[in-house]
Amino acid sequence: MACLVLNFISEDLNIFDAVSGEFKRSFLAALTSSVNVVFPFLCEMLQQHFVAAVKNQQEGNADQLAMHSSVISASLGALATWVEWTPMGRITNSTVLDACAFFLSSPEFRLQGLDVLKQIVNRKRTNEAWEEYCGLMDKAAALLQAKTAEMGILVAPGQMPEALKNELDFEGSLEEFGRRLASIVVTLADTHYRALAGDARRMGLLQLLLVFTAHPYLPLSTLTLPCWIQLLREATPGCSSASTGNNACLGAGNNNPPVANGSTKTPPPPLVLPLECLQSLVSAIFWGLKAWGGGASRLMYWQRFGDVHTKS
Repeated sequence: MACLVLNFISEDLNIFDAVSGEFKRSFLAALTSSVNVVFPFLCEMLQQHFVAAVKNQQEGNADQLAMHSSVISASLGALATWVEWTPMGRITNSTVLDACAFFLSSPEFRLQGLDVLKQIVNRKRTNEAWEEYCGLMDKAAALLQAKTAEMGILVAPGQMPEALKNELDFEGSLEEFGRRLASIVVTLADTHYRALAGDARRMGLLQLLLVFTAHPYLPLSTLTLPCWIQLLREATPGCSSASTGNNACLGAGNNNPPVANGSTKTPPPPLVLPLECLQSLVSAIFWGLKAWGGGASRLMYWQRFGDVHTKS
């Protein structure tokens, strides 16, 4: 019940959009001051009730299992609403991301875990410090890469086990999970690439993106293509991160490093995409064109991959 109440309270912020700004600011300030209590409570609920759910499942106690599962579901639902507006630094310093990554390996709760991650990576930097924004997105990318590697998804191109590849395919047990996961990976690469710490983290994200690009399931692979177009555009000399217009460059606007006149801070340079990454991308392009034979499927694949091939 407490988890449901926390969910409803957070959702009330949307109701106050039509109310006076001062009232909403006061309400938001009151909620923000409680984050350091709410997040540990929800994460503790997740841990305690997951342990209890596993125990009751092993003992065959269906009623108790259902009760503990409902608390887990309610806790993840509450987190999904709170991370939409909680200051980024407070999310980073909590165990919310760790908890969500843990539940990605749970068949019953993995989609809800992805829902929380989705709310986080869909956020844009507003008045947060650049370091706080980078810390949150880098932590999300690091945990996502570690978990997908543990699950056997983050592998070198062509190395995914056939059984897992089939599970991510049409009507496979991981079809919906794969599409939601790919969407989150695309958002991280398309919107927050420059926030990631170091070449290793960025290369890991590109490798995960390639996993989905090279997958034979067309709706999964084509989901990544606009992101590749944007990455290649950003790596093209002459693409300034200060360009105007929507999606002019990767992470446009406040998601770019700050630039201060007269300081040592400079605009970000063009991206450098590793050669092996581009080689794998081109291989995936031609494999896809070959694999999808003719007809409408091939036309769709060609239209989506044509721009990528041209830019690469």
